[in-house]
Amino acid sequence: MSDYFETGMLVKKPAWHGLGTILDAPPTAAEAIVAAGLDWIVTKEPLFTKEGVDENVSAPILQKAPDHYALIRNRDRNILGVAGKRYVPLQNIEAFDFFNPFLDKGVATLETAGSLQGGKIVWILAKLNGFEADVVKDDPVQAYLLLSNPHTGNGAARILFTPTRVVCWNTLRAAENRAKTSVKIVHSKNLMNSLTAVQEAVDVANNTFAFTLEHYRAMARKDISVEGLKNYVRKVLEVPDEAPDMPRAWEGIEAAFDAGPGADIPGVNGTVWNAYNSVTHWIDHQRGRDAESRLKAAWFGAEASKIRRLAHNAAMALVNNN
Repeated sequence: MSDYFETGMLVKKPAWHGLGTILDAPPTAAEAIVAAGLDWIVTKEPLFTKEGVDENVSAPILQKAPDHYALIRNRDRNILGVAGKRYVPLQNIEAFDFFNPFLDKGVATLETAGSLQGGKIVWILAKLNGFEADVVKDDPVQAYLLLSNPHTGNGAARILFTPTRVVCWNTLRAAENRAKTSVKIVHSKNLMNSLTAVQEAVDVANNTFAFTLEHYRAMARKDISVEGLKNYVRKVLEVPDEAPDMPRAWEGIEAAFDAGPGADIPGVNGTVWNAYNSVTHWIDHQRGRDAESRLKAAWFGAEASKIRRLAHNAAMALVNNN
């Protein structure tokens, strides 16, 4: 198993080269936390420095570090990070509880959850029911909510709205710069109040999904030539105008444009929508050392997020340049 991917569960669709537990049907929160191997808690414990050895009793002399605590996983005593005195861990069970109102009302179903980097990052992905529509016939987009929670002592928990092209199972951030689709949750004494308030994010997601879907449909109505694709890729990857050669990513993007997932759907091939998805396919399936590093980059990486944003903006620039 990869050093990056630790444990996880997925509903029906295997991913990451077979890593994780595959479930036949969407689980309850209680079932998911066990299937994903996340039924553990994080404790805050004082940090000490070793100042020497008391030779009379053959024991170390310890000094407590002021206002600094180790974040320790109770299952194996693994130290996940260091935090200050006001830091409040968001326990995995609390993160799953956030989704319970959605699950109880049938608004959402859990799709994936898991642990990365030995427990340092936990994620939960839920499908929003009723948030699916075709960009063109037989090319659907589905909306999800992704909760990511670091147990490292730095960085906030985050809830992301993520439209996903079902045909190629890319879980991606889209149009981040065009709508407030990301909510930060600070690890503090008011943490649970923040979680309760963010449940209103489904209303935001509804508006954002309609907005993003219209952008995708506009991309599908705009044709693009091979030369146009080259120019698009150079713009997205910020290749200088004076550079004579295409970037190394070009071969993979061109292949995805010609024969990638969904490229053969009528109304997709030869369009800006196909060009946009060729770039996101390269990000999710080719950029990076391995499947797990691509997962990290796709969901949490600043550079991948930037490329995605540039891909979206450049595609809409082509659409609007009539």
